[in-house]
Amino acid sequence: RGSSLDEHTGLYTNPAIQQVINEVLFKNKSDDAIKWRKYYNPFPRVAFALALTAIECAIDEWSSGSREMIVFKEDDYSGVFGSHLASLNEFSQAAGDLDLVKKLLEQVYNMG
Repeated sequence: RGSSLDEHTGLYTNPAIQQVINEVLFKNKSDDAIKWRKYYNPFPRVAFALALTAIECAIDEWSSGSREMIVFKEDDYSGVFGSHLASLNEFSQAAGDLDLVKKLLEQVYNMG
């Protein structure tokens, strides 16, 4: 919310993102990200976009002020997923040689 680039920090670093990823993929020794380390390190960009989409679904459940269960279905959330993935790709391209998305995804794996 700042007026300069230095004031814009924390993109994709909300703790809820890591919490969702850890709960689904890093909770037990038998979870995919632990068993299939070579495929999850760095954390896959598409999996990160999927986590963002799941969080958006959870937020949507509260849009009326009370929780109303929403089924997380491809038909309803594929556009949201595509938007998150496109945003990650655009951010990665804009960051150029800084490799910010790669560093973020490495950090996600390391915190898992």
